[in-house]
Amino acid sequence: QNDDLIFGDHGNDTLYGDSGNDTLIGSPTDAWVNEAQDIDVLYGYTGDDLLQGGIGNDTVYGGPGHDFVLGGQGDDLLRGELGKDTIYGDQGNDTLFGDNLNIDGETDPLSNDGDGPDLLWGGAGNDLIYGNRNNDTLIGGEQNDTAYGGEQDDMLYGDAGNDLLFGDQGTDILCGGDGDDTLYGSVGGKNNLGNSSDRDQLSGGAGNDLILANQGENILCGGDDNDTLYSGQQNDTLGGGAGDDWLFGDLGDDLISGGTGSDRFVMAADTGFDQIIDFQVGQDILILSQGLTFNQLTIIPEGTSTLIRVGDQSLARLAGVQADLITSNTFGILS
Repeated sequence: QNDDLIFGDHGNDTLYGDSGNDTLIGSPTDAWVNEAQDIDVLYGYTGDDLLQGGIGNDTVYGGPGHDFVLGGQGDDLLRGELGKDTIYGDQGNDTLFGDNLNIDGETDPLSNDGDGPDLLWGGAGNDLIYGNRNNDTLIGGEQNDTAYGGEQDDMLYGDAGNDLLFGDQGTDILCGGDGDDTLYGSVGGKNNLGNSSDRDQLSGGAGNDLILANQGENILCGGDDNDTLYSGQQNDTLGGGAGDDWLFGDLGDDLISGGTGSDRFVMAADTGFDQIIDFQVGQDILILSQGLTFNQLTIIPEGTSTLIRVGDQSLARLAGVQADLITSNTFGILS
């Protein structure tokens, strides 16, 4: 049960921390090490451990306890396992797991169940990050990363690069950061079928981003540049931000703001009633989709606003826009 300091030295080492708060360092970092042959496996076991992988393609298991795991150079596999862990991939294309789940979402029989929120940071390289259970924080770091929040309420930040972020289950916050990012909100899981009560916040940041809300009542913000936003299945709030954006109300009664730029607001029959709060005639365009045409529409004055209907369905309200300004030139067709 002592607190051990263990060095792997040169070569392909396997290090076991056992009980106690241990420090395991897989290899030295001097210029004489043969990188191709320096591949270490580190096991933290119980206790709050510090595990450092070294310069090769290492595999690190944190074990029970609140561990700090550092991948170092190389393409590493890093598992926090049980406890509130901090995992930093550092250099290379790393794969990070907050607890004991595999890529297919099944429990690893060799590990214990996760019991605490984890902090996972990919660092440099194209990293793959899984928060899995609990309220985790995932940071992609440099280059093009893929991150899955997993269960419960997670925070995902893509940082630099063209990142792919999945909120999965729970009420999540997704921020793309710099680059052209793709963000997916919550989805139904094994115990979360049908409609979801999850309320995600998805922000693209800088770059030309694709943001998909999926289930739940969500807030979508495109940020700078030219973004595409899909609201999902329930009542969402969409803000395009700066740039020329495409905004799809999809299902549900949505509140939509294009922001600055020339924006496209997409509508169709049987998809809900959307409130468009900043439509600019002559600058923005209403896009008709799924076979809808201008001749099917009824344009109705409603005080200082305009109501757009098809049959007995209200499709959208244009706040602060006079109905006599709405003509066929206001619309486009999405085939």
